[in-house]
Amino acid sequence: MIDTVEKAHEAGDLFIMENLSGIFLYISTYALPSTELPVVQKVKVPVIILNLQLMPAIDYSLFNNLNDRGKMAGE
Repeated sequence: MIDTVEKAHEAGDLFIMENLSGIFLYISTYALPSTELPVVQKVKVPVIILNLQLMPAIDYSLFNNLNDRGKMAGE
C-alpha cells in the first residue's frame, strides 16, 4: 500500500528495478495525487487505473450538507 509521498517514490524506484511492463493502480475512495503520480511519472509504462466504488458517484448534496469536517473525512 502506498499512502505517503516517500512510499510512492520508493515504489517507483522498485518498479523500475523490476522492469515492469505495466501497472494496475487501485485508487481507494480518497487518495492524494501525491501518492500516485510519482509512481506513474517515474516508471513510464502503461497504467490501468482501477477506482472501484460501491456507488456510481458520491452523493455530493448529502456530503456537503454534513457541516462537520470530521464526518466528511470519515474520522
